[in-house]
Amino acid sequence: MIAVLLATVAVGALSAVSPVTPIEPYLIALTATTSHQPVALGVAAALGQTAAKLAMFLASRGVIRSPWLRRWLDKRTAPKAAATASAVAADGTTAADPTAADGRSRAGWFRRIGPAIGDRLPHGLRSRLSGWAGWVAREHRRLYEPAFVVPTLFASSVIGVPPLLVTTVVAGGTRMPASVFTVVCFVGRSIRFVALAMVPSWFTG
Repeated sequence: MIAVLLATVAVGALSAVSPVTPIEPYLIALTATTSHQPVALGVAAALGQTAAKLAMFLASRGVIRSPWLRRWLDKRTAPKAAATASAVAADGTTAADPTAADGRSRAGWFRRIGPAIGDRLPHGLRSRLSGWAGWVAREHRRLYEPAFVVPTLFASSVIGVPPLLVTTVVAGGTRMPASVFTVVCFVGRSIRFVALAMVPSWFTG
């Protein structure tokens, strides 16, 4: 049983970084063909995935300086990084505040198209667009507040929406402590994997 649990931890960690080794089919097949405890297997899978996600979380903050992990994260978050860099160049924000840059880029977009449109838009419509841009910027900054990130991370860990990889990188850019990230991710992944591991027993009685 110990060997099976260790293998499940390893598969869970591998599945966090490799889409070709999903943990869900592994858990279901294992519990359907063996008599191993689904709760233990689900927790073991959650442990492995949480460890891998924590490494990504720390790498996104620069705490872990693994060249391979850094390249792996950059490859999957390159579009967001490019958008942030464009916002910095266009709106004059600093790299030390990527949240503000990304949020204000939306308001900046409306400011930049203003001269091009000129008087073709009614004044009332221009005012509404400007107000909407400010609302988008404010709401975008809220995404990076711990009070919003924690429930989002939990939902992502349990149901996979939004994708946990994206949520992990976003959480790494907030003030969320690594301990909070670890607990929330582990609890959420445990709920998900234990439920999946118990699926075969629902049909076999």
